[in-house]
Amino acid sequence: MEQLHDRVPPTYATLEATEDGVLLRAYDDSLDHMARFLVSLGCPFTIMQPVALIDEMRSLAEKLALQADQSRSVTITNE
Repeated sequence: MEQLHDRVPPTYATLEATEDGVLLRAYDDSLDHMARFLVSLGCPFTIMQPVALIDEMRSLAEKLALQADQSRSVTITNE
């Protein structure tokens, strides 16, 4: 939890210790921003709500996979 305190601004979300881990309650109108924020924390998480955030997370995963695939096909040449 200490690690998360350093990464989560109190104006953005609250952290609460639970038996199962840490409950993060965020205040963000952008599902895209929230998905990216959760990924940036670098720890496992379970989305409890909103359900639409799960779809946004899948969409972000697809975008990242596409970027990774496109990166493989890039050839850099020294001219």
